Amino acid sequence: MKKRPFKLSNYHLGLIAGCVAFMSFGSFDCANNIDRNAKALNEDLRERMAENNPLQSESEQKAVSKPASEKKSQADNAPKQTVDAFAGVQRGLELPAKADKTEKRTERIGYTFVYDAEKRVPKWVAWVTTKQRVKGKNERTNDFLPDPDLSVAEAVTKQVYSGSGYDRGHMCPAADNKWNATAMMESFYMTNICPQTPELNRGDWNDLENSVRDWAKKYGPIYQCCGPIFDKTPVKTIRNKRSASKMRVAVPDRFFKVLLCMGDNPCAIGFVFINDGRNMSNFDSYAMSVDEVEKITGFNFFASLPKKVETKVEAMTYSQWKNIIK
Repeated sequence: MKKRPFKLSNYHLGLIAGCVAFMSFGSFDCANNIDRNAKALNEDLRERMAENNPLQSESEQKAVSKPASEKKSQADNAPKQTVDAFAGVQRGLELPAKADKTEKRTERIGYTFVYDAEKRVPKWVAWVTTKQRVKGKNERTNDFLPDPDLSVAEAVTKQVYSGSGYDRGHMCPAADNKWNATAMMESFYMTNICPQTPELNRGDWNDLENSVRDWAKKYGPIYQCCGPIFDKTPVKTIRNKRSASKMRVAVPDRFFKVLLCMGDNPCAIGFVFINDGRNMSNFDSYAMSVDEVEKITGFNFFASLPKKVETKVEAMTYSQWKNIIK
């Protein structure tokens, strides 16, 4: 029997052509669906990101989808910070040399200090006063706070001073921290506070603080370090007699303060104030060379200065200081 060659009928050819057309159209439609779904997913993702990050501004949300080159251009054109609280400051000049390797220093935004856990007052507090730092809208809070870095058992509260007859005397002044809200708040931590007589705190001590701010505006940054001096044994203490707490705070016999101004003609001076009811209104009564303050306190001030400069400025008298800082 002779086999006939296989031949598709016009009917079958029509069916095949129809299937091919349908498949082609279906693939195109599928691709369009995938593209539409991807775009929808992308828009949904952006919306979710905006919802989960409410701190983003509208412009920041739009920047997510912008090219890197455009975002860089925006960053270059962004307003620059114009106020630097530490402009022209040589950081670290205010710090005394370390007493030993175990000395623990704590840095705040506006000052650095070493705490005396036994006496519950700072050993010293150091900072830099600049014309930028004393400007600002952040006024005194008068909210004296226990230091958050100390435990409840260790931290002094403002109530310990209540009824003692002593002021809560700032070492680093609140008025030197108007430039920053956090710096102002931290100046009221009780680790920056010592018991001072009202006459000293509101009198000569306050007068010197005001003078230093004026000098900083006129002559440039003033590097400062101050703290308590204990002469008598046993040490006098205060506590809140109305409280069940037995926490006591040591009362200093005197206070020291040393100042350094680098300016065009570097100079330094020291002061020692007696913590009593006197109010001289005359810095001559308290002024002495930094060398003399070092002998009293045992601290080595302005130790990061070049040796020749340190030797010269720390021997200066108050008359020499006044010839430069007027």
